Amino acid sequence: MTKADLIEKISLMTAFTKKESAEIVERVFDVVKATLEAGENI
Repeated sequence: MTKADLIEKISLMTAFTKKESAEIVERVFDVVKATLEAGENI
């Protein structure tokens, strides 16, 4: 599954637009990245 696939699924399953869904996916990835960089588990 690609990032675009995730964005598409979120927009289809919610009331969010594709733009809003893309922002959500980016924020989630930012949190995951920061957590891993801090040496924490996900």
